[in-house]
Amino acid sequence: MSGTDPVVNQAPPEERESVDEEFSTALRNRHPSLSASPCINAIRLCDANCARHINRAISTLEPTDATARKAMATLRSDFMTEHLNLVDKFISYGADHIPDKFVMVQLSPVEPLDGTNNFSKWKSIVLLNLAILDCDLAIREDPPEEPQLDEKYPNYNDLKWAYDNKLTAWKKSNRLSLMYIKSNISPTIIGGITDSGDVKTYLANIKENFKTSHKAYVHRVIKRMMTSRYDGKSGIRKHILEMAHMAHELKTMGMEISDDFLVLLIISLLPPTYDPFRMRYCTKKENWTILELISNLVEEEECMKAEEQKHNNELNLLNPNTKGKRKFYQGEY
Repeated sequence: MSGTDPVVNQAPPEERESVDEEFSTALRNRHPSLSASPCINAIRLCDANCARHINRAISTLEPTDATARKAMATLRSDFMTEHLNLVDKFISYGADHIPDKFVMVQLSPVEPLDGTNNFSKWKSIVLLNLAILDCDLAIREDPPEEPQLDEKYPNYNDLKWAYDNKLTAWKKSNRLSLMYIKSNISPTIIGGITDSGDVKTYLANIKENFKTSHKAYVHRVIKRMMTSRYDGKSGIRKHILEMAHMAHELKTMGMEISDDFLVLLIISLLPPTYDPFRMRYCTKKENWTILELISNLVEEEECMKAEEQKHNNELNLLNPNTKGKRKFYQGEY
């Protein structure tokens, strides 16, 4: 949590100082003896980062839009209050005894979406950060349905109470998510995205604007996948997992690739030294899963390395004048 933190430095110095000072002052007023605790400092930094995103969202509003600015300023104040309460909760459980790793939560830096970067990568980081902030309820779930008054359900009051609480939480998540997402879109393109008051609809509208680059990215992944060959050095397990990751990327973009096809593709792209393994697989009736392929190929690679080592040792024994197996192998004798 140093001063060179990439997330913190995304905001101007004067904005960082203002938000940090506001939160620090409120924290000192509540808990003067604990304000320097590493745990509390970690929470303070995370919360200050979140507040900066709200400040950025406020700064994008028109100066004449007083009502919206007032609403967002109120939301920012509520946000600060809520997270000060979070500090209270940590202290009530004995924050000084909580290991730092449990509270040293830091948002992943987000490169603003500007039309040139990868939308899929941008979206995954944004959704991760919203999940860390516990603000993704409106993305994960639809708004709750209001229960109907019916004599068949005598517990209507309980259902209505639960509905009101869930709706309040959903609306808050929806507002914060929209503000966070919009604060991570470049001002040069945000006007070209169809606005919406629903965060899921707004994300769908952003995706519509990136369909062309989406297809281009799919083409690049497919091309990389079809030409990816094992170099014999990095480890066969790593190679298979990289291929499986590319298949997963295509799957998330609507390009389904079956495990049977992926296994055949990986085996067909292996170097000639794996020809005996390839022939053994082709003669088998059953198909392998990716995990079975990893297990068998790792075992095959270990056997090949052991055979190669044994062969080199035998060559060195047959040629006592050599100073090392590497020189003999290179044909110097």
